Amino acid sequence: MPNYEHNEGVTMNRRISIEVMGTNVKAIAELEDEDAPQTCDAMWGALEVPLVAKVIHAMYAGKEVFIPDFPAVNKTFNAAALPRENATAYPSAGDIGWLYCPPHNERGKKGEVWDLAFAYGREVTFDSSLGIRPITVWAHIIEGLEGFAEQCARIRSDDGPKVFKVQRA
Repeated sequence: MPNYEHNEGVTMNRRISIEVMGTNVKAIAELEDEDAPQTCDAMWGALEVPLVAKVIHAMYAGKEVFIPDFPAVNKTFNAAALPRENATAYPSAGDIGWLYCPPHNERGKKGEVWDLAFAYGREVTFDSSLGIRPITVWAHIIEGLEGFAEQCARIRSDDGPKVFKVQRA
């Protein structure tokens, strides 16, 4: 399992931070390298440059927000070749998922979808206009979930935050 040296030679699993821009809220997530090794490697590589993108609240899934597309600078891997790993349609609060959909996969969606999903509460179903769909869970929030969840819930309103910055921690 990939890991890194942190403070005085202590080895830790790889981590990312998710900052809710315009607030003082930041969550820390640990990569699930053992259960989703190829996805974790792909995401780690994509985050060589911090990913800053608009966040949308899910319509069908419940307490989930998502980034529907990566900036070009973060599209560093062949998304279509990445296998589904550690998949679930029923994530736990704090799970971070990944889903790729090729162009024309759903009615009315002409472009490809690079979906980074953040489950921030219970009773979430990864769902779309096509129905329930399992996606790869590649990381899990281990610090700051409560404040993160409060900000995610606000994304539905006009005054809620709309941009996340996701980067290596």
